[in-house]
Amino acid sequence: MAKTGIWSKPGDKILPGVYSKIESIVNSYGDGLIGTIGVPVKANWGPIGEVVTLENNINKLIDMFGNDTEEKYSAFKIGALLTKTNLKYIKFYRLADESAKQSTINLQNTNESAVEVIKLTSKYATSKDLNVTIKNSLVNTSSNEMYVYEGSKLLAKITGIKGTCDEMVDVINNAHDNKYLIASKIAETSDPLAPISNKKLAGGNDGCTSVNNEMYIKSLDQFERTQIDGFVLDGKEDESLDASVFDWIKKNYESGRIISYFSGIGKSEDISSAFTKAKKINNKLYTLVASAGVLDDIQYTPSETAAYLCGVEISNKLRESSCNKKVIFTDVKKVFTTEELEEAQKVGVLTLDIDDGDVVIVDDVNTYKTYSENNKKDSVFGFNRSIRTLKAINTMLVSAGKQIIGKVDNDPEFGYDIVISLFKRGFEALIADGAIKEFEVEIDKELQAVAENDEIYIRWYVTRSDKVKKIYSKGTIR
Repeated sequence: MAKTGIWSKPGDKILPGVYSKIESIVNSYGDGLIGTIGVPVKANWGPIGEVVTLENNINKLIDMFGNDTEEKYSAFKIGALLTKTNLKYIKFYRLADESAKQSTINLQNTNESAVEVIKLTSKYATSKDLNVTIKNSLVNTSSNEMYVYEGSKLLAKITGIKGTCDEMVDVINNAHDNKYLIASKIAETSDPLAPISNKKLAGGNDGCTSVNNEMYIKSLDQFERTQIDGFVLDGKEDESLDASVFDWIKKNYESGRIISYFSGIGKSEDISSAFTKAKKINNKLYTLVASAGVLDDIQYTPSETAAYLCGVEISNKLRESSCNKKVIFTDVKKVFTTEELEEAQKVGVLTLDIDDGDVVIVDDVNTYKTYSENNKKDSVFGFNRSIRTLKAINTMLVSAGKQIIGKVDNDPEFGYDIVISLFKRGFEALIADGAIKEFEVEIDKELQAVAENDEIYIRWYVTRSDKVKKIYSKGTIR
């Protein structure tokens, strides 16, 4: 498998691969990514300890992770915000401690010496109020009907439960409506099941009581195995965890994976603390949110607001900017002064403001705002739109390069032409998609002159265009 990553000096890589060094982007843009976001969450339903990919749909979210709104659960609260963005996929990892446990109930038959014959187990570890009712069928008294409830809400109706124990188990497990229970055989029987009414499953636990930072960090290993464009926490506020996550983001960047990380200040912090933190971080992959959005009388924390804004940003088309973009919130907890907004812009803190009654993103800034005089061209990377373009180009280069590694002879007559041609086709595809408008790609003659026999150095240039963000007018009234 060809490796990817960032190269610092010629010949510094050992393994075969496609290595990039993107110094700057100048002038022009087009269509962009349909993003995928990764979030570790706490929930009362769903698989534990694995990354689950959801299409961006509220019903699919509820089916997989529930719609529990208690404060200790974050999956539905964060997920509901993300479904209001243009993300294509949402990737959740359910966190849980060792107390997580599935709930169960044993069903008896109607034999004179009734015995337990079938065990029902909740599909996932949960403390949900799951209960079942078993009735004899009105059409066939040797057949049962099962009704599955959460509290008093009917979740599923299963009919035609009859025959041997194995046959009844098969009917229950393969019922179209049954997304909640797993049946297993305890003992052989050919008798119908004994009727019960709203009998609760017992022994379940959601596993949320002792979720800690170590469990969040463990989730990163799983997210590293999948493709994501952005990453957020589920509203968890912890400086140590935040630092660990961002170390992981930077490690991935060195391996050629560009992931934008959005975080928020603590709910008890003011914007001045955001200024201090942004200056300290000063990195293009880290976006710090100071605003707290309000929607449907729910006041979200800056960290929860950051999750939504990450979804907005990475699901933008490349030609789109989040500058002055209207968002779903109807209000903000605090309206910042002009002076505070200006300072936020300077140091790279993302804020929301109210414009003619609409809540809008002031600008698509990240924390990368301090650079040396010699690196002023890097200022373009202080805006998230540029990071999305960077990722699109890097993805194309890696995809094109993997078709070459180990397959093409490294010679000036034919090998170089094949490599250049393939990269050109990649850039042309980006032009066709509207991602870029102009490019140049060629062999870097200076570096190629001293390259090893198995190395090729490519030099490319891409142009982009800025959006209008400031308009100055001058006029006279007579």
